[in-house]
Amino acid sequence: MYKFVILDYFKRQLKRFLRTDRALMENIIEVLRNFRKDHAVSLGKKIYKVRIGKEYGGKSGGYRLILVVKEFEKLLVPVCIYVKSERENISMDEIAWHLERMMGGL
Repeated sequence: MYKFVILDYFKRQLKRFLRTDRALMENIIEVLRNFRKDHAVSLGKKIYKVRIGKEYGGKSGGYRLILVVKEFEKLLVPVCIYVKSERENISMDEIAWHLERMMGGL
């Protein structure tokens, strides 16, 4: 079982989506509580992508949550989130950019 921490950097990203999807925060917490590596897509370097369904829709056009797994501490840290219908994928360069900003806020 993993612990998780939701940093202010990630919360600021969520604001945009929470206006239209009130259940999103609960869904994210549920995904983090029940996280299993075999149900996520490994992007390498301990970074994973998880699918989250929209309030009024399925997972295919829903959200993609990018998170870092700190295995030694059994800790999950959400890095960024995006809507699959708005963009196809996210590059490792962009994930690195988000990680830099997230660490700058610590």
